[in-house]
Amino acid sequence: MKLCDLTLPTPEENLACDEVLLDLCEAGDSDELLRFWASPQYFVVLGYANKATTEVNLPYCQQLGIPVLRRCTGGGTVLQGPGILNYSLILRIDESGPCHSTPATNQFILERHRDALASLVLAPVEWRGQSDLAVGGLKFAGNAQRRHRRYLLFHGSFLLHLDLELLE
Repeated sequence: MKLCDLTLPTPEENLACDEVLLDLCEAGDSDELLRFWASPQYFVVLGYANKATTEVNLPYCQQLGIPVLRRCTGGGTVLQGPGILNYSLILRIDESGPCHSTPATNQFILERHRDALASLVLAPVEWRGQSDLAVGGLKFAGNAQRRHRRYLLFHGSFLLHLDLELLE
């Protein structure tokens, strides 16, 4: 697996990078990889099927100059920006492997995250819903995926030091 520690200048470029990396792997031009990135500016990102008019305070975002974007994966709407660490995993889909289905991929990755993070935060980390992690009932990580024929993109965000007042 290749490691790619790459943050591009804009939120749009960072979201597009995940799609390009997935397409490169699918085309046979790259192999599995892990990318880390963090946005220096705030933006709201919608899952591919979410509706901005019902999930985002659009006038508030416009007033503050916070862009509202859409990503290629499902999942919920997320506020991104300073204080959030993002990662993107591009993994091979193997019918007999741990990523053979959406639920199996969630289990494979989130159980590893849960176990690794529990020793760092010195508290039990809970796997909640289909793709979230929480400590003490408070969500701190969300994840989503997009699947092609041979490869999948599994990406997520870890809330580290986000300005929580912006969430409202």
